[in-house]
Amino acid sequence: ISGPRMGEKLLLCSRVCTLGRGEGNTIQVSDSQLASVSRVHCIFEYIDNRWQMRDNGSTNGTWRRLSCVLEPSDPIPLTDGMSIQAGVHEFLVEEVEMRYYWLPSAAPSSFDDLCHQERREQQQQQQQTSQADAQADAQVASEALPVDVTPSLG
Repeated sequence: ISGPRMGEKLLLCSRVCTLGRGEGNTIQVSDSQLASVSRVHCIFEYIDNRWQMRDNGSTNGTWRRLSCVLEPSDPIPLTDGMSIQAGVHEFLVEEVEMRYYWLPSAAPSSFDDLCHQERREQQQQQQQTSQADAQADAQVASEALPVDVTPSLG
């Protein structure tokens, strides 16, 4: 909603994701006031088919829009339309319907890309097999000896 990353859409793809100013976070935010966002500020976890968020003991807390600070050990369910804030960064939670269920993978390719690639490879393999069969048939035909089929009188 607001802050230096305004306008970006972020997709959480791992069962556990983090937000903070440290380099290893899933969502890394820079903060001119280093004290307002912790290295690992809050943690997002996918538990029981829903996303939950908990503050990671940050100094300034993780806020729900104009509401109380979350306690470090109390995860809360994320809901569509919820606004969360860490330092000057405010994010709007949006639920999206995924065509496929979550697949644990570090690969950057999408599931669709992998399916298309597999189909292309199968088609190429079929074409190569067809070409090899045609070449083998042509080779046999060119090596065939002429046979005299005229009836003999005798």
